[in-house]
Amino acid sequence: MSACSISRDLGDSLLCCESGVFEQEPICKAIRDPALINDRRVLTNLLDAESRYMASCSYFKCVQNEIKLPMRRILAYWMVEVCEEQRCQDDVFPLAMNLLDRFLSVTNVKKDHLQLLGAVCLFVASKLRETRPLTAEILVQCADNSISVPDIIDWELLVLHRLRWEINAVTSHDFLDPLLHRLSLERYLSSSRVPDVRRQAQTFIVMCSTEFKFSIHTPSMVAAASLAAAVQGLLPASREGAMNGIFSQLHRITAVETDLLRGCLDQIEEMIREFTAEQNSPRCGRTRLRPGRRSVGGIPDRRDAHRCARGALLGRLIGRLLQP
Repeated sequence: MSACSISRDLGDSLLCCESGVFEQEPICKAIRDPALINDRRVLTNLLDAESRYMASCSYFKCVQNEIKLPMRRILAYWMVEVCEEQRCQDDVFPLAMNLLDRFLSVTNVKKDHLQLLGAVCLFVASKLRETRPLTAEILVQCADNSISVPDIIDWELLVLHRLRWEINAVTSHDFLDPLLHRLSLERYLSSSRVPDVRRQAQTFIVMCSTEFKFSIHTPSMVAAASLAAAVQGLLPASREGAMNGIFSQLHRITAVETDLLRGCLDQIEEMIREFTAEQNSPRCGRTRLRPGRRSVGGIPDRRDAHRCARGALLGRLIGRLLQP
């Protein structure tokens, strides 16, 4: 046996072995950098840059001919479930929805291409925020083979071109740690509840990303209102008046008017009530929009699917809230 063949066989075996080990090893995540969280300039830069990455208009009226609001919702639920099934990091989905809204605000898309666009936005967002990005093959499977790998590659270039490569957008998730660090929560909650505030705020941000009405708010406002909603839910009944102090702190940190923050918080609470009502609807049962089982375009009854998808989504997100 020649040295070349031995080297080739050995290389193949090493690659196979390394591949198997790599798939089984848990993802090692970096700790939050206190130097970045403590630096006021980071928060200032986020506040200055956030308006650059917002959808320019209500595209359902002025850009899109076939895409309607319920279609965006169903697509968002499917994208959430893909992220849940693939265990994506929490900031992947908000960034993907940001890319989706910005693309739809500048490009007219046929409804047959909507799920492909959602998959591409997840594809790009995971490359930016994931340690191990989603592959095109996985996204094809999640879409029940209704799209193809070449389609994803072609549309990735189209999305990048239309967004002028401005893809590393500022999202509500980016504000969580800077805001949480500057809130004096120890006045109102025990230190053991602070991680619960962060986890619940993350969940509210995901829920807000599924609703188009929150895309007209700045990411800092959505993040601040999500934190306020999380704190309000964890406050004991005797400390409900403390919310005035929370809103005052958030206003001082973000310069968002208190009335606007309260209005956004009211929208979040209304959204949760709607999700809860649909979760308890007897028509939903245990229906789920599972990736790889059903494509967005193949839903028989869209109204029932819409209600059931929202209910199933709430069930999974509430499960995240209850995790220790």
